[in-house]
Amino acid sequence: MIAWDKIAFPQPDHYDLEVIKRLKDTSLIRPKVKSTSKVLFTCFDNRVAVGHYHHECPYSGMYNHTPEDVMISKSIDYLLDWPEMKEQFPFFVSFINPIQLEFFESNPFGSSSGCHWDEPGLIYLTTNDPFPLAEAMVHEMAHLKLFSLGITMNSASEWISNPAEAMYYSSIKDTERPMAAVLHAQYSFIHILYLDLILLKKYPTHQDHETWKILTNDTLKRMQTGQEVLERNIKPTKLGEPFIESFLSWSKDTIAKGRAYFTPIH
Repeated sequence: MIAWDKIAFPQPDHYDLEVIKRLKDTSLIRPKVKSTSKVLFTCFDNRVAVGHYHHECPYSGMYNHTPEDVMISKSIDYLLDWPEMKEQFPFFVSFINPIQLEFFESNPFGSSSGCHWDEPGLIYLTTNDPFPLAEAMVHEMAHLKLFSLGITMNSASEWISNPAEAMYYSSIKDTERPMAAVLHAQYSFIHILYLDLILLKKYPTHQDHETWKILTNDTLKRMQTGQEVLERNIKPTKLGEPFIESFLSWSKDTIAKGRAYFTPIH
């Protein structure tokens, strides 16, 4: 019998990954490098390629492919400060495509990223600074994990019974969205908050520490609102109940740790 509560967040013994591997064809999670792909380098013991997956950037008009960027290597170092990411990240992500805005980016801590359910394993990331880049990596990985469980932005009927047409407030988009999208937002950003708290505690003298704190505190506030929306409105199915309850518990605990960290400055 599957312990669905242990699938909800990264497990030290990788139980969640073993279950997903048994349930899913891993080729659906990890796309093969195409003959037209340009690989700049590999990481995570050659399990993840960094380069240009498509010959032309699919977001042309706004973004372009970028050349190899040393920030990716530093971001991976940050990501690995969360021990479970050594296996979690390369299980769901197999190709990182660095991109940049076609026009000048005035905010070095600005970050854009994306993935899509029909291109599993492939993520697009801007590479302005290692800290937001590491955040984007774990953010997109979390989306891909939900995709692998059949939870898309518009539908999660196996896991929740909220009507697909019903809309709920999203603290990330500041608008109303389907419950599946609200769940995706909370799930992906709570991973960011968890990583941020690790980095803030490990690198207290980093030159950008104060900026990190500002970014993290903003995420914390959004997560507090998102948690309240989910606790009030999400309706798990019988299958989804242990998964959703476990996730909400982990999310609540992460928020509590964030509040404890910032208590002195409130």
